[in-house]
Amino acid sequence: MLNDKAITAVAFMEIARADRDHTNACSTPYEDCNECQSHSVRLESLMERYEALEGEAESCRERLANRSSGYTQKLNVGGHNIYVRTGEFPDGRLGGVRLDIHKQGAAFRGLMSCFADSVSLGLQHGVPLRLFVHKFVGTRFEPSGIISEEHRPGIGEVTSMMDAIFKDLALSYDVPVPEANPAAEL
Repeated sequence: MLNDKAITAVAFMEIARADRDHTNACSTPYEDCNECQSHSVRLESLMERYEALEGEAESCRERLANRSSGYTQKLNVGGHNIYVRTGEFPDGRLGGVRLDIHKQGAAFRGLMSCFADSVSLGLQHGVPLRLFVHKFVGTRFEPSGIISEEHRPGIGEVTSMMDAIFKDLALSYDVPVPEANPAAEL
């Protein structure tokens, strides 16, 4: 369920997109075009509402405790080791993810760390793990390969590091893994 701030942000983006499309196609001067002025008034109203809601974003976050349970899983994808470290809420739900990746440059490691932080923030703000799994399972990029049953039973062939990470999280937290690539559908 989206909160008021997210709904306002989505509405803002839709109106901004419509305004951009209209402005690109409109040959009437701004002062004479009622539709241009209408978009401007609606955007201004939404901006005020968004700013009023800005302070509420932190209040809906459920933070992990300073010390929490979880697991560390080593995955080897195409000769590249990934260590998936999780943090759990007291009720056992996933609340945070850390990724340690070796054999990669500092830029890639930094991007993956930022990505894991984004997933963690999403989980702490109530985004279900199921949505992340459905978005990232099946993504394709190198390295890819087979996760051996010895290292992590149940995963099998993976199409990317993202695929391996989210299949592992899905198996660990009882989230159904989609058969086809749903990333193209979202």
